[in-house]
Amino acid sequence: MNHRNISNNSNRAREENKSSIVASKKATAKSSKQILSAVGGKSQKPKSISKKSTNTKTKEDILISLLEENQK
Repeated sequence: MNHRNISNNSNRAREENKSSIVASKKATAKSSKQILSAVGGKSQKPKSISKKSTNTKTKEDILISLLEENQK
């Protein structure tokens, strides 16, 4: 096997690895959206980091409480 074949094989493996990482990230994002829609809609970015809301549950808190109820 000459140097060019080794280089081409290495580049091909690198590209395949990148595409599998992208596919994995897309699948994770899709499943996260499905979970969020099950508990009340789209994910939202906080409007302001400095403001602290009182007595407000995040979607993660809701998910955790639902999972805990399911365990009972």
